[in-house]
Amino acid sequence: SSGINAEWPLRPGIGDTICMPGSIVEPLKTIPKPKPSIFSGVFPDENTDFRSMKESLEKLVRSDTSVSIEADSNQTLGQGWNLGFLGTLHREVFAQRLAQEFGTSIIMTKPSITYRAVLDNNNEIVEFNCAKNMPKCYHVMKWEEPVVETTIIVPGDHLASVISHCMSCRGVQKENSTLGEGRFLLKFNIPLIETVDDFYSTKKKKVPTATLR
Repeated sequence: SSGINAEWPLRPGIGDTICMPGSIVEPLKTIPKPKPSIFSGVFPDENTDFRSMKESLEKLVRSDTSVSIEADSNQTLGQGWNLGFLGTLHREVFAQRLAQEFGTSIIMTKPSITYRAVLDNNNEIVEFNCAKNMPKCYHVMKWEEPVVETTIIVPGDHLASVISHCMSCRGVQKENSTLGEGRFLLKFNIPLIETVDDFYSTKKKKVPTATLR
């Protein structure tokens, strides 16, 4: 089976191979393990006990093995965890489940993503998703970040404002074509970090009828 974090109870997930103790089997390799794309620090608030929150997390991650988890700490917020999620909706649902199913009130930091640093030592690549793991700048030749292709269908009346919004999010326009009936199709390459916070909600405020894929 895939590796298990020793700090947490056994969490069999999709694609894991389960066998009897002492058996020698070849793990299944047909199902890839889900890979988190965004990360958030999670800490107990003033009304939540650390131990009870840990117990709640243990129970919840057993039923959602796509969540990655490791211990974390913050000078202001204290001891907590760094959780990895499949996307922003997954992150929101997980927080809601903690509150509704376990009555756990938490502090969740803004989402982050995995960056890559190419070091000047034999082009070694280091991946990190939180500032404390970021390598020293003087060792880095270049920084890399994931980019997503975003497709937006927008009414012609709001075309300029949507293009402006995408450009303000460091987007690179790849396509601008007409679909007829006053609608346009836009394709932008936009850094992932620009889309995981309030990109969609900001766009909806400007253009309530636009469609984002």
